[in-house]
Amino acid sequence: MGYGEMKITVFAAALVGAMGLAGAASAQNYFQANLGTTLNASTDFSASLTDGVDTIDASEEFDIDNSFLVSAAFGRDNGRVRFEGEILYTKGDLEEAVLTDGADTYDLGEVSVSQAAVMLNLLMDLGSSERFQPYIGAGIGYGATRFEAPDLDEDEVGTGLAWQVKAGVTIRASDRMSWDIGYRYLRGADFDAAYSEPGFEYDLNSETTSHAVTVGLRFAF
Repeated sequence: MGYGEMKITVFAAALVGAMGLAGAASAQNYFQANLGTTLNASTDFSASLTDGVDTIDASEEFDIDNSFLVSAAFGRDNGRVRFEGEILYTKGDLEEAVLTDGADTYDLGEVSVSQAAVMLNLLMDLGSSERFQPYIGAGIGYGATRFEAPDLDEDEVGTGLAWQVKAGVTIRASDRMSWDIGYRYLRGADFDAAYSEPGFEYDLNSETTSHAVTVGLRFAF
C-alpha cells in the first residue's frame, strides 16, 4: 500500500469511528453547495524542456490569479461531529509562466491550471450557540490537476492524493437551512507530465496549493 493510499485508509477509519462515537446523537443528513474565490494560490513548477538545440532546466514558483472554486457535499450531522463526501473544482490562470535557466528563458505562454477532487471530510462544530456555530475540519481524497498551455499536450492530467484543512462558521437560518462562511487550504494532486517528439520534449512536475474563501448554503433533510 502506498503512502497516499495509507493516508486515505486511516482517514476513512477515522470517519467510521466518528460515526460510531456520534451515533447516539440526533443525526441529520444534508446537502451543501459552496461558491468562492481562491487567494494566494501558487504552483511550484519544475521543468526540463528542450526546444531544438536549447535545453532549460528550471524550478520556479508561479502565482495563480484569484479564481473561482465550486463544490458540493453530501453529509451527516451528528451534533458535534459531521462527516461528508465532497466534490470540488477550481481553475485559474498563471500570472506568468517564464522558465529561467541562467541567461536562457522560455515563455510557456498563457497557462491555466484546473483542479478537481473528491474528498472525505471530517468536521467538528464548536461552541454552544444555536445560531452561530464555528467549526474546524480536514479532508483527504483523490484529485486531478491539468495544465493547459500552447506548448503542452492538453491531454496530460496528474492524479493522486489531495487534501485540505477547513474552518468557518455556520449561521442557522431555519431548522432546515443554514449559511456557511468558510476558509480552506487546498493541496491538489501533483502534476507530472512528459512529452517527446523530434526537436521538442519536456518533463514537468508541479505542486499546487491555494487558500480559498467560500459561501455555502446547506439544506438538511
